[in-house]
Amino acid sequence: MEGEGWELVIGQALDENGLIELCWDADGILANRAPMTAGVIDRLERCKIISRYGIGYDRIDVDAASRNGIMVTNVPDYCTDEVSDHTIAMILMFARGIVPSGEIARSDTWTLEGLPNLQSLRGRICGLVGLGKIGVAVAAKAQALGMGVLGYSPNVNERALEGTGITPTSLETLFRQSDYISLHAPLNETTHHLINKEALKEMKSTATIINTSRGGMIDEEALIEALNNKTLNGAGLDVLASEGAVTPTRRALVNHPKAVVTAHTAWYSEDARATLQHKTCEQVVMALKGERPYSLVNSIKI
Repeated sequence: MEGEGWELVIGQALDENGLIELCWDADGILANRAPMTAGVIDRLERCKIISRYGIGYDRIDVDAASRNGIMVTNVPDYCTDEVSDHTIAMILMFARGIVPSGEIARSDTWTLEGLPNLQSLRGRICGLVGLGKIGVAVAAKAQALGMGVLGYSPNVNERALEGTGITPTSLETLFRQSDYISLHAPLNETTHHLINKEALKEMKSTATIINTSRGGMIDEEALIEALNNKTLNGAGLDVLASEGAVTPTRRALVNHPKAVVTAHTAWYSEDARATLQHKTCEQVVMALKGERPYSLVNSIKI
């Protein structure tokens, strides 16, 4: 940024007043977890671009940005391998009973008693909700383990899925038939609490949910109830709706014997972080030069 003649100001603010104080006179904003609401965006006096430090941009009011002539960008082409690897690692942890087996080993009993009923992944069904780059990468890795793959996307392009081995299907069929249900969709009004009490009732009691997308896609209270009632086998969660604060719901999931929770690290590797940093800043520089950023998510006149 400095090499292009711009001053980079680093700040921490998570509420509207703090964000306005920090950003009101910025020419461009690199946004990580801060909620860029309409109340913030309407007070920006010089901003030309809000560049999201990641893939999902649900924390940015894109309509408000468009109304104010502000470009919004993201970085959709990083961490594909990392997140898909993390997803498969979660599936393998449940399939092989890694966590309970480790607990048995530490107890010095070394017996199968207490180990859940384990089944081979070969012939099991992996259901993917969301068929972008990460979903397709998970499909290839799941098939390498002998799994069949079902996929759902509201705007599925069946021709684009040719050669991927993914069988497109309805959401209801995916819920009913899948042994592992993995979420890879953006968080929006349609996908908020997509996994709710009604959806959980459709699933096999032996099914496991994996979420490396956005915590808000799951009704966490309904998930805890299903895990407690043994109507769901398990949950592998890298994201939580409650991850911004320590809440009873967050504690219940982190400590649940049928859940494996990681600290929103599925995206992370040194390679992925370097790519993310470079491309987030690169798009700001492009916008401030009057050029069109390569991943513009709103339609405004450049």
